[in-house]
Amino acid sequence: MKKEEMIKERVEKNLQVLQLLANNELNMSKEEKIKILNQYTGWGGLRDAIYTPSVYRRLKRYLSDEEITSVKKTVNSAYYTPDLLIKFIWAALVRMGFKGGDILEPAIGTGVFLDHIPPRVKHASNVDAIEIDRVTCNILVYKQPEINLIYSGFENAYFGKKQYDLIISNPPYGREVINDIFYPDLSGLIIHHWFVAKSAKIIKDKGIIAMVLPQFFLDNVKDHARNIIAASGVNLLTAYRLPDNLFA
Repeated sequence: MKKEEMIKERVEKNLQVLQLLANNELNMSKEEKIKILNQYTGWGGLRDAIYTPSVYRRLKRYLSDEEITSVKKTVNSAYYTPDLLIKFIWAALVRMGFKGGDILEPAIGTGVFLDHIPPRVKHASNVDAIEIDRVTCNILVYKQPEINLIYSGFENAYFGKKQYDLIISNPPYGREVINDIFYPDLSGLIIHHWFVAKSAKIIKDKGIIAMVLPQFFLDNVKDHARNIIAASGVNLLTAYRLPDNLFA
């Protein structure tokens, strides 16, 4: 399938989900509704599509102005995670001996990491999740009613003394610089460096941070987070280089 066709298919499936939410079609079973909701992949990388007049008209039909503004904030940094990769990450965690505990997903998106969580891990865990996009939160409330969902950006979430056994995510990438009011020493980091550095502050001793990151994450000459991460007591357990076309 060509890239243009893939984009068109993603956009159409996203719009179908928004239509379903807007119309609140109660004549469908929960299983049928979740099957459709699972087709929503967000709008990361679809900026041009959003501003296409025909698509924008449909967005206006299904969403409020506030919700459209929320969606627009995600187009440059939020990319969905392929199921194949998520299954691989969970398999790796299980091989490392992770059996459950307090889990945080700080940029949960549509909840795909929890869609594939091994049942025995799920039953032995408490899950907190954070999502900045209001539309995606509406989907998550229906799909994953058992999680503790916070509608916020990770930078605005305060954890106090709470720490986690596992922090798992495909965080946003980009050049956006974050201002963290709770951890001033992290302010000024670009978004994906900051996500890992903040996670290092709230991970338990012997906890695991599992994230999908750009290949040059540890290579930056300046403005990197290596020293902060190391000072938090976090060490590299393992790293895997992903196929170049995995996110195509």
